Amino acid sequence: MTVRRWTLTLYVALLVGLFTAAELVFLLRLSVAIALLASALLLPALILWAPQRAGRCTVAAALVMLALACAPIDISFTRTGQVSLGVRPILWGLPSREGMSRIRSGEVAMGGCVIPLNPARYALLVTW
Repeated sequence: MTVRRWTLTLYVALLVGLFTAAELVFLLRLSVAIALLASALLLPALILWAPQRAGRCTVAAALVMLALACAPIDISFTRTGQVSLGVRPILWGLPSREGMSRIRSGEVAMGGCVIPLNPARYALLVTW
């Protein structure tokens, strides 16, 4: 493996580590976690098979993750008994009985008890 490939591999490892730390500590965004997982799987393979494109793809992956982290929308999955896809507000904090019934019906998405530094306001809610 050439020095350039090792350098690109190091950049990918640093990128994945940086976004993993940010995701775990500050963001708590499912969309960033999915993008991070896809990058961790695809970028090392790209470095091995097409190293001339790896630098641009690493920068593109970082920009996509940054956009997902700053966007006011996230993705959420809920089982309600009916299949639907829609944008719903996110309910943060400990939900009341009324809040739990709204979550179960798919009217709102559950954000969790811990409110992150940059919480999403809306969720692309996928229900089944």
